[in-house]
Amino acid sequence: MSLPRARRLDHALALLLSFPLGAGCSGGLLGMRSATPDTRPPDVSLVVIDSLRADHLSLYGHDQPTSPELDAWARDAVVFDHATTTAPWTLPAIASVLTGHHPYALGIREDENAVPHRVTTLGELYQRAGYQTTAVVSHIYLLPKFGLMQGMDQIDTELVKGHHERVSSDGVTDRALGALQAHVASHPEQPLFMVAHYFDPHYNYINHPEILDSGTDPGGGLHSNIWTSGRCA
Repeated sequence: MSLPRARRLDHALALLLSFPLGAGCSGGLLGMRSATPDTRPPDVSLVVIDSLRADHLSLYGHDQPTSPELDAWARDAVVFDHATTTAPWTLPAIASVLTGHHPYALGIREDENAVPHRVTTLGELYQRAGYQTTAVVSHIYLLPKFGLMQGMDQIDTELVKGHHERVSSDGVTDRALGALQAHVASHPEQPLFMVAHYFDPHYNYINHPEILDSGTDPGGGLHSNIWTSGRCA
């Protein structure tokens, strides 16, 4: 991996992965308060965006301004030019992100598999280090039964319901910021580790006239499945 820009991240951890499962950061979630070394460890957020293509981010050279907030944040971040996924679907790919193990080592080959309890997850590492751990997720594979959320004190799964039939990004952001605010109010001296998982780039697709009407040809006959009369069904 090459590191064209390497600058200090005071209070966030992000993985910008150029494969179908991408991870990036939302400007709102990065508004966590900074901590000085003599008070407490920094808050850490891991923001995962399911099925986000790196080549469709302006950060990685797309000709449309598709990711202005991410672009602005990345100017002061560590950005990876190249990365390779361990699998082309959500469960094993995120399992590798959260455990550091290849899916074969985890035994994840089918959608009935789960991360074994014996495997240590990122959430468990932060929990052992004294962090409060929380997650806001929007995909069935991040439900507790699949084991990726081992070590999370709180898991908000409300947006998993009907995740193929609605836009959930605003809800993920609102719930994650709400969890952050609740943490600040109840545990101001304890550091926070948060996982926020976004689903919307995944199918089903929604037409975006501001992009498609600009002359960009998506190819292949793109059809929307959840767009009715200009509003999300």
